Amino acid sequence: MAHDVDAELSLDRLKILLASPCETNRLDFKESLDLSNPRDIVELAKDVLAMANSGGGHLVIGIEDGTRRQRGITSEAAAALCDAKSINYKLKKYYGGYIRVYVSQHEVSVSHGDPSRLAM
Repeated sequence: MAHDVDAELSLDRLKILLASPCETNRLDFKESLDLSNPRDIVELAKDVLAMANSGGGHLVIGIEDGTRRQRGITSEAAAALCDAKSINYKLKKYYGGYIRVYVSQHEVSVSHGDPSRLAM
C-alpha cells in the first residue's frame, strides 16, 4: 500500500495532529528526545514498534506530554532530528531495519506567541 509521505509529514498534517483531542496508539506527544541518550533511543524504538504494529502513526516532539503545551525542540534536537537515515540506523538494532522512520520539522505558532519548532 503506497502512501504520500510528504502529505503525512506536512505542516497541515501536523496542525491536524495538534488539534487531536487525545493521544492514541497512532499518535504520541513527547516533550523532548535526545538521540545521544541510549534510554531515549530505546523509548523511541518501543514507540515506533508499537505504532508499526498498529499500522503506523505519528510521534510529535516538542509538546508537553501531560498539558499538551507547545514547548518546541532545542537546536541540538533539531539538528539530530533532521536526518532520517541516521535515526533509522540508530533504531535498526532494535527491530532489524524492517520499519522505516520518516522525519520532518515545522515552525508552528501558538496564539499570541512566538513560533516554536516541532518535529514529527
